[in-house]
Amino acid sequence: MTSRPGNSHWEPPFEERRFPNPPPNLFVSLRSPQAGSGHAGRNCCLVTGLRTPQKQQTFWEGAWGAPFSKRVAPTAVFLVTGWAHAAAVMEPLAARLGGVTACWAPAGLLAEAEQLQGEMVPAAGGPLSPYAAALAARLRQQPGPVVLAGWSLGGLIVLETALAVPECVAGLVLLAATARFCAAEDYPQGMPAANLRALAAGVARAPEAALRGFFSLAARPGNVPEEVLAGKVAAALAQGTAALRHGLDHLRTCDLRSRLAGLAVPVHIIHGRADAVIPAAAADYLAQAIPGARLSWLEGAGHALPETHAGEIAGVIAGPFTRPQ
Repeated sequence: MTSRPGNSHWEPPFEERRFPNPPPNLFVSLRSPQAGSGHAGRNCCLVTGLRTPQKQQTFWEGAWGAPFSKRVAPTAVFLVTGWAHAAAVMEPLAARLGGVTACWAPAGLLAEAEQLQGEMVPAAGGPLSPYAAALAARLRQQPGPVVLAGWSLGGLIVLETALAVPECVAGLVLLAATARFCAAEDYPQGMPAANLRALAAGVARAPEAALRGFFSLAARPGNVPEEVLAGKVAAALAQGTAALRHGLDHLRTCDLRSRLAGLAVPVHIIHGRADAVIPAAAADYLAQAIPGARLSWLEGAGHALPETHAGEIAGVIAGPFTRPQ
């Protein structure tokens, strides 16, 4: 995996002072340079971290003598899969992460939104889609900020959610994602709208054949074994064609480009160079439009990143996230 270089963080010697009675599973401490270290009298640093039975992970909030940035300690990781995929597709990735990890399919979030009964989370950017409303409601129930990772349609969902409730998001990982799915005159980085219309027509007319074609496209440059393909199709059909059509409608209409400059959470974009569903140019667009975003390329990889590159993705999600200034 090749990565656009980020900022380096230098850590001088510290003495640590802990505040009493930290909240469960989190710690907060004030660190200052040790006397005689050559750094005395420089900036102090408020540090937060995550403590589990296995380890204690610290997320720095500043570098000595430099403008403060903010590293946030996540309390959980939420994974959202792509269109027509079951939440189980994310389970191998979740297993690599361990800890508090939850997986959703867009169809599952859509069903949860129906239970909200109009109780939507206030959003500065206007009304939320039902997907983002359901996910934001889940985030509000957490004891602290959460890392969100979304794949394809799931990427649109977590991006919209982070824009709505940034205080609930420790970091954002966008997997084969985009700010707008369909191409337009001012956005050549998308899929031709005619392709999405053809897929929607196929789902209405012959859903099994349409799903087979889509899953095969997502797997390129690889192939999907017949037994795996049959399982994917069955799981998608179990979501119901109404949910599948709703997801395609959201892909057709959702456009977050105008709001990207205001995104105030750490973002890491991961994209395959050989993605046949969302062009690689869409990832470049995101990286240029989102302040402080980091872009990592997976050479030779297609669209099905959680299935083909779970290890690389887990490494990114497990790392610390630094909020942009």
